[in-house]
Amino acid sequence: MTRRALLASIPSIFTLLIVFVAGCVPTDPPGPDYPDDLLDLSEANSLTLQKIANRFLSLVGDGSDAAATSALMAELQRGFAGISSATLGADGCTISLQMSDESVALLNTNRSVFGSEDSSPAGTNRVLTRVPLPTAHKTIHDKAARTLPGSYDCPGKDTPPKRNVLIINTAAVSNPSTNDYVQQLQDALIAQGWPASDIELRSRAGTDNRTFTPLSLTQVEGYGMVFVIGQGCVADVSGVQHGYIQCCRTGSFTEILTPEELSDVLDERDAGRMIRCETPTESGGFVSDIYVRDDCLVEAMRMTPGAMVYFIAPHSWTVASGLAEQDASATLGWDGAFQGTDGQRAVLGMLARMTAANTWTTDSQAYANLMLSGLGLSEDPAGHATQARIAGTDGDFYLPAWGVFTVDTTNVPDDTTDVEVDVTYAACPDFSLNFTMAVTDTVDTLRLPAGEATIAVKALDITGEVLGSGLQNVPINGGLNDIRLITCKATVKLYLDEYPASGVNALARIRVEFIYPYALPDAPLPAELNLAHVAGWSAEIWAGRITIQSTALNAAGQVVGEQVQEVDIACGHETIDICFGWVRLEATRYPPNTKSVRVVSDDENAPGPFTLTPGGSTEVYGFRVDDLVNFTAEALDASGNVIASRSETVAITCGENDVPLDLMNYGIDVSADPAVIAADGRERSSITATLRYWQAGDTTTPTGRPVAGKRVEFGTTWGSLIGTNPATSNANGQVAIQLSGTANGLATVVASVAEDMKEGKCVVQIGNENFAYSLSVLYRGQGQQIPGARGEVGAIVKDAKGYGAADVPVHFRLIGGSIKLVEPLATFTDKDGHANVEVRSTGPAIGLVEVSVPDTLLIKHCVAYLQFTCSLSRTTASIEIDHGELYLEANPTVSLGSLGVPYQWYWHQYPRQGRLIHGGTAGVDAAAQLEAIPDTNRAKVSGGSEPDTSMAITAEPACEVDGEWTTLGWVPPPPECLVEFYQNVVATLDVVFESRSQLIDNVTPAYYEAKVVARFTGAGPASNIRYIVSNPLDYGQVSDNWWDGNNRTASNSSSPISIVINQASYHETQPPDSWIAQKLQSYQDQYDGMSISVSSYPYPSYGVSGDISATSFDPWRGW
Repeated sequence: MTRRALLASIPSIFTLLIVFVAGCVPTDPPGPDYPDDLLDLSEANSLTLQKIANRFLSLVGDGSDAAATSALMAELQRGFAGISSATLGADGCTISLQMSDESVALLNTNRSVFGSEDSSPAGTNRVLTRVPLPTAHKTIHDKAARTLPGSYDCPGKDTPPKRNVLIINTAAVSNPSTNDYVQQLQDALIAQGWPASDIELRSRAGTDNRTFTPLSLTQVEGYGMVFVIGQGCVADVSGVQHGYIQCCRTGSFTEILTPEELSDVLDERDAGRMIRCETPTESGGFVSDIYVRDDCLVEAMRMTPGAMVYFIAPHSWTVASGLAEQDASATLGWDGAFQGTDGQRAVLGMLARMTAANTWTTDSQAYANLMLSGLGLSEDPAGHATQARIAGTDGDFYLPAWGVFTVDTTNVPDDTTDVEVDVTYAACPDFSLNFTMAVTDTVDTLRLPAGEATIAVKALDITGEVLGSGLQNVPINGGLNDIRLITCKATVKLYLDEYPASGVNALARIRVEFIYPYALPDAPLPAELNLAHVAGWSAEIWAGRITIQSTALNAAGQVVGEQVQEVDIACGHETIDICFGWVRLEATRYPPNTKSVRVVSDDENAPGPFTLTPGGSTEVYGFRVDDLVNFTAEALDASGNVIASRSETVAITCGENDVPLDLMNYGIDVSADPAVIAADGRERSSITATLRYWQAGDTTTPTGRPVAGKRVEFGTTWGSLIGTNPATSNANGQVAIQLSGTANGLATVVASVAEDMKEGKCVVQIGNENFAYSLSVLYRGQGQQIPGARGEVGAIVKDAKGYGAADVPVHFRLIGGSIKLVEPLATFTDKDGHANVEVRSTGPAIGLVEVSVPDTLLIKHCVAYLQFTCSLSRTTASIEIDHGELYLEANPTVSLGSLGVPYQWYWHQYPRQGRLIHGGTAGVDAAAQLEAIPDTNRAKVSGGSEPDTSMAITAEPACEVDGEWTTLGWVPPPPECLVEFYQNVVATLDVVFESRSQLIDNVTPAYYEAKVVARFTGAGPASNIRYIVSNPLDYGQVSDNWWDGNNRTASNSSSPISIVINQASYHETQPPDSWIAQKLQSYQDQYDGMSISVSSYPYPSYGVSGDISATSFDPWRGW
């Protein structure tokens, strides 16, 4: 069942938005005449509405709200000054009013919502469980010595992208008790580790609060969890239910909203989607409010994608379910009104369950438990049962979780100075967090996936040597998780499961080695145990992620089996299961004249050869469990010549692995000459069936020794066969027959050997008729990546006019790969020309499926796959511009090579983070070369040129099928590799301003020569360079070469570097002092504060002719 199917039963939590609302909804206004710049009714209509509200209070007296509402409706319908019509909503407490000028307003008479925890709804005898708060506060540490960003890379597990919280209380004016709700929410979150600084409040504090606008309710971007507390209502509008949520005060917002924002708000007022409502207060009166209609709120609410939105509001389900279709990943709303504190109790109950210690709880699980406890259930003022409901995206949803790591110094070796920590999740194979911390540090990871985390620890001394290790499985739930790091030893025992128990290869003893990926001062020695001693053996070893290599030996000391396992040894007691596997080879079928069968393997422990008699068997030992072993069997005649051969690949499992060897391994190749004949009964096609054994290297046609003496029978679907039928294959393995026909059609001629269940076929066209059927195939594999999913290969047959052809036979056949096609494989098209076959697999698999229309030349192929996913060899990388290279590899769960068709990987790059330029007013994207390496699943990233940028890289597989390249569209793109580019800055050079002058008096008349230079100069590489300009004077206005962030290359062959910004020369008879001062001041005004960051550039730099900034040169050469 998907999350969408659980809309009525399970909430979600990406951004938590909780809205407390009491219920009512009006009819849509037909054409209201509202004030030009006020979010309100006209003054006269406002007074009319207030009179009606006061009349309701006078009617209540000591009676019930329902009776007063009924009496008021009767008065309104008899006629009331300023009112043209009044309608009572389906909730029984909302009155929709149409004024005499056609403007519309609401009167909400529901006074049973909210209130204090101790208030008891009148007229109910329900037993309500008190709100469950956490049993104990989580430990809140002092500020962490270090904070890690953490990550959340776990497909199928969703969480809000941020952990910060926004609480919006729109009911603070009408229901001051909701201020206590705000405090309860804050207390509940802080108790679970949320810092108070991460919780923000927006509240209507006071009847004249002018800062709270409609945007205060709708603009909630930047928050991971948002709680909105407010009144609300619902009513029947021309047969359509609409919910309205309490928002803000009436009146003018010109001093707060921009003209554009105000215009949008007034447009919504005119459309009846923001409406004036009189709301009952806890003090006994009414307050004037603006309410927002459900569809308006769904459209206008701007939130962080993935946000969790919870409403504590009567009749808020329409908003909650609508937001779940937008950016929210989890929402909660009420399908009716609720009594007293029921809305608040449901939310606190969800928080308590989703942050409970020693477990991890999805919103669906929390909701199911909430409903069993009675929380989340209530009733409206009329006594009808109501409940909270949830919606959201598919997948498990959790509250934000993070961890604070500290070292338990009493449980690490004495000389430990640092610990190395590695956090992984079995349920999140792509997640990895690794860091090193001092034993005195506190490390906060801002994000962790919920679930069971495996935390491996290595204790290091001051030299970095490993002193000990530990491993714990720690439940991570929503909120702060206090993680104490320890090292420890585990008590390990062995359990010997399957092993050879009889004969000369019976297991006599085993050798077990515990291999750590790091050196330990007291690493355990290998254990060698007689069979009788295995059950009673135990040892203490360091906990951690280790390799256990087990070897089985017979009485003679020969290796009869091996097993290598990667095992997580946790603190405490662990039992290691050990097993061994062996192979039983049996020659089940073989050609005549076979005297023996020779078998070899590619396993170094059991290479063979092994000799079997025809029909005999033998057992072979020495294999490693989980290895793939290829066996090649050959049938030999009396002279030792190979008659037939066969290869079998076996995945060695525990226990005996049966390998039947069928050496009757030949194929039938059927050919026709010619393949097209006239339909005159005279022209004939010679059909030849050739029987040959398969041999190594054969793919589609057997090329081995001929198979003589087989009884071959021919059949055809069209025309007539002429000749002996059946007939026996000759010494060349051949049998021939002829085909003719008198009617146009396609003949499929089949040659078969019944005793060996072998057949081959060819197609001959008889006559010249245009066979106008067309065939197309496709794979429907939506959701194929999910374990247990099924796919479908579909065929569409159309006639000459392009219409679907019914009742056409279609055959499906797997010709490559290991996927399973579900019977029937021979079927007929339906009335629309469609035929399908189901595709299944117990694990990752791929297959090349052939689809054909019998008795035609129509044959097409497509690729089907299940549980095909892909990951990249890296998810993050950082490379130096101009110099750095990165090789990425696509790692699919299935091998495209098993299809037997050409394949390749398409690599794609997308900009992510840009580099700010022009003083932050613009930006440039990452730039680099992405090159697919032919005939591999690898790509190369190089030639990056923009530092402080990043790009995302991903890949998709493609195969060449029927001459066309097709991407496998149902394969989800692998998690992107985020590549960041940086500049290896070897020099940072500030601008300098220089001047020189001299008198040239060896000529007549004498004159002064002067020069003023602005340049960057200083030590740097004696090679071409790249430099990035920093210009604090540029805020988007600089257009020449020296704008902020400009990225340039320059020719250079020596150090120091000299990049000239500008220079000016003077040749006059008057002294240059004034000219120099003026020019220096001009340059300082233009370039002061500038600098460049310099790195080496390994390629030729081609500057624009005349561009002095493209070459490093000394402007004072010759002075």
